[in-house]
Amino acid sequence: MKRLTLLLTLFHLSTFAAFQQTTPAIISPVRNVSGNALAAVASNPTGASIAVWQTTTLNLSPPRNVLIEAATTTTATASWSAVQAIGFGLNPEVAINDSGNGVAVWVDNYQIKAAQYDTATNRWTTETLLSTNSDRGTNTLPQVGISNSGRAFAVWVFTNAFGYSVIRTSELTGGVWSTLPTNLSRINNRPAANFPDISMDNNNRAVVTWQNSFPSQGITIIESTILF
Repeated sequence: MKRLTLLLTLFHLSTFAAFQQTTPAIISPVRNVSGNALAAVASNPTGASIAVWQTTTLNLSPPRNVLIEAATTTTATASWSAVQAIGFGLNPEVAINDSGNGVAVWVDNYQIKAAQYDTATNRWTTETLLSTNSDRGTNTLPQVGISNSGRAFAVWVFTNAFGYSVIRTSELTGGVWSTLPTNLSRINNRPAANFPDISMDNNNRAVVTWQNSFPSQGITIIESTILF
């Protein structure tokens, strides 16, 4: 009897949380689609938010049938904006600064694309290619961070034709992305770098972490670097 009472008490506690919740809202458009997936969201201290996701449409042919879409809010209690299509691709990620400006990155045919959001105009820039077509390999798993000044870094995994992978970055300064990506992780000893993440402070510095494996040595480590 005591065990049953305890279980009922735990159930009671788990169904009445201390926080409050708004009614779930549909922010992706309900139209002729086969699915919306892989949403990412970022918020700033004032409650402004940017959400991005991929949408597979039925009226386009692959690979142009997967859109990257975005919606925004200006405060924590404001309604979501109308949806904007910002590119084609998969696996979007997003970052926002205190002004409400943001950056989104995603994968398009194994290349990394990016677009910037301007809260004053509620517009996204035309997508920019961050990775380079000259390298034989694939670019995946992008992440992005942005500071209050608008400086941003995108990081991702580049895997070459031999299966070795490194972490690469591209920098956004003055609204312009760097023309060529830079390797952040070590390139010797046949590395297998993976799963990058990034966080930026308001001094324009970025901290990047990733996993790096060296099969020839039988070790896997976590590495980090600071970009400034």
